[in-house]
Parts: sequence; structure tokens; C-alpha cells
Amino acid sequence: MRISLPYARRSIVANVRDRNLMAIVKPRDLRGFENQQSAIRAALKDPIESDRISKMTGTGEKVAIIIDDTTRPTPTRKILQPILNELHEAGTRDRDITIVVANGLHRKSRRKEKERMIGKDILSTIEVRDHDARRTQAMVELGATSRGTPVWINKNVVEADLRVLTGHIGPHSMAGYTGGGKAILPGTSGIGTITADHGFQATADPKSVLGQIRGNPIREDIEEAAKMVGPCFIANVVMNSKDEIVEVVAGDMIKAHRVGTRVVDRMAKVALPRKADVVIAACNYPKDISLYQATCGIAAAFRLPVPIVREDGVIILLAECREGVGSVFFHRIMKMGSTPEDILERISQPNSWMQDQWAAQIWCTILKRTEIVVVTDGITKKTLTEMNISHATSVDEAIGIALKKVGKNAEIAVLPEAPCVIATLQNSSSRPQDLGDTQGALDSPPTAIDKYV
Repeated sequence: MRISLPYARRSIVANVRDRNLMAIVKPRDLRGFENQQSAIRAALKDPIESDRISKMTGTGEKVAIIIDDTTRPTPTRKILQPILNELHEAGTRDRDITIVVANGLHRKSRRKEKERMIGKDILSTIEVRDHDARRTQAMVELGATSRGTPVWINKNVVEADLRVLTGHIGPHSMAGYTGGGKAILPGTSGIGTITADHGFQATADPKSVLGQIRGNPIREDIEEAAKMVGPCFIANVVMNSKDEIVEVVAGDMIKAHRVGTRVVDRMAKVALPRKADVVIAACNYPKDISLYQATCGIAAAFRLPVPIVREDGVIILLAECREGVGSVFFHRIMKMGSTPEDILERISQPNSWMQDQWAAQIWCTILKRTEIVVVTDGITKKTLTEMNISHATSVDEAIGIALKKVGKNAEIAVLPEAPCVIATLQNSSSRPQDLGDTQGALDSPPTAIDKYV
């Protein structure tokens, strides 16, 4: 069977024999709004468990609008103008508004990227600042969370009278879901705050996985830290796999966010009949911009209450990686040992934290149990081999490598939009509706499977 899979901004074809194909696993896309601007305005006018923005601020008060960086698919430009209209209605002047790009520990946004994300018109009238987690003089210390995480937050964010957190809500391999308070932590936090929140033990916690909120130490830390900053209003969107807006949630940072996660669950939570021998995970742009960002692709097969790939199976990751590995720190850690076990032993030591070790921890934890083959044009075989990762120049080559390892009768599950899926097993005790923060998240059983064998 010929299966079309996203690769960068185009598609490539995987040839999977019918006898090997167990399932093609896709999100159950909801229909996008025909008038997205109207949907955003409506959500802002009727926020969840919160006053409208126009009632929360006024003339002379400072407002910080926090936006995602270029590694996220959030349609920031569409969200910003309705927010600015609300602020102008309240009498807030442009000179009292600061847009903060929530880079976390990512690189700063380039001018062209800001023009695309924000628009030249807004760039010319509103101050836009990139967050730099390493500039301690630009941070304010607010204390510590109950987990002991020191809370250092961007001064522009802390000193504002109101914070408007924009973003999108989707599956996240550590915090359960994106969106909500993640604009604060890690988005606009200091490096010490991020490193503590993303520490080895928290990342290793069995509840720090896709689709899990209740009991998730990373999500709980995020929301506790965000509350310490002061009043936060969120304006988040939920998008389908075509990047169409299907829901807009605005208002209380937690309650509105949870409404959004339930919509995500309706699309993303899909049940497989059993574990696959091989999982083909394709990352859609911009998640495939680098190997570091494409971590979400392998996470979709493994970073779950119950992995959907069997022990000693194979994960095939499709990621163009136009920016290569994407993090010199991640790359360096992945070369620190001859085996994944060696690397995990080194980074698990107390006081040994290194930047981006969370990504290395996820990769090495998976590599201990499965082989990972990366189909990419952006990274050489030599570089991947140094990182204990296999390389292939085509999907068919990668399938050949996998079948040689696990046998010609292997069952293959294909995830064409891996970052958009939260896969479960039908016979697992972890039912889909138990994985979020609310009961009955699904209106009906997930059925987005093209084929069961």
C-alpha cells in the first residue's frame, strides 16, 4: 500500500505491504471555523470564568502579551489584533503594551520570522521583545513552587498589570498538553526555573506524558509558577492537523485551558488494538525543523501511559531537520556515552543538569528499548550514528532496516501526523478518558483508524 506522509512542506510516499500494515492512525479532525477572526472575537467577548480583557485593564496600566516563537504553529497574527482591539477599548495605549516572545531556551526570533508571526503593522506600533532565559538581570525572583522550583520570570511579564497568554493547545510529551501556563513556564522563565521544572526525576515521572494532567509534576509546576506571577488571561486556539482553528478558548488560565484540552482529546485520542512492532511517525512542519523539535514524533509512539511500540521494536521518524540537530547542547549530551544507558547514568546524577538534557533523556529512554531510524536530508548518517541513532535516506530504506530487525511479518502502525495524536491501546487499563484532567473527555470512542488487521 502506498501511504502519503508529510515531510517538510511536501509529501513523500511509504510503501507498506498490506500484510504488514496494522493501522494508519490519524486524528479525528474537527471542522475548522469558516470565519476564524469572528470565532476569536466571540471567545474574547465571552471568556470562561473571567472578566473580559477590556474590564481587566485601563488607561495607564501595563499589559504584557505573550506569544509563541517560530517553532510553534500558533496563528499568532490572527489572535493578536482582536486582543489589541479589546485593550484599545479599555483605553490601553500602544506604548503601554509589550509583546514578549516566549522563547524559553530556544533561539531568538529573526526579523522575518517576527514579521510572519506578528505582521509588519503591529511590529511598527507595539514594542516586541524576545525573552532571554539567560539574562538574569531581566528576571524577577518570585519564590519557589511546592516542588522547590525557583521561580524567576521575565521582568516585563512580572511588572505588567495584566498578562495575556496566547498559544495553541495540543498534545505535549511532558506537560500533557501545550498551552495555558506554558507561556510563563518555560516560555518566559529564567534558565534556573526551566532546568528545575524539566529535571531528570520530573521528566522520568510516569505521569509526565502525553495527554496526562492529573498528577503530572511538570504541568502542576507550570501552573503553580504562573499563578505566582499575577493575573493571567489566556487566549488559546485548538487546531486540527491542517492547522485550521477548530476552537478558541479565552479566560481563566486553568479552566479555559481544560476546556481546550477536552476538544484536543476528541481529535487526538485514538485507540490501537495492540502494540505495533514498527511505528512510522511523521512530523508535520514546523515540528520537523530540527531533530530537537522532532522529539514529539518519537514521543507519540512511546511517551504514553502505555507505549504503542513493543519492546525491541522500531520507530521510524520522518523529519527534514533543515536546522540540523537544532541544539548544540542536545547534540553534545547525545554523544557523551557509547550507549543510551551510559548517557542516562551521567545525566541522572544530582547537580549534573545540562541544558536540553530533557530531550536527550527522552531519546535515550526510548533508545534503551527500541531502535530509532530517522529519515532525513538535514543530518548526516555520521552525526546520527554518533548519537546512537540509525539513519535512512528514504522511508522504504527505513522499513527495510526495521523488517530486518523485527522480522518480515512485523505489524506496522503509521502515524502520518504524529504530533497530533495521543495513541492508546484498546485493552489497556489506561482508558482515553482517564488520561486528562476531566472525566468523559470523549463524546464517543476514538475510531480514527483507517485499517485494522
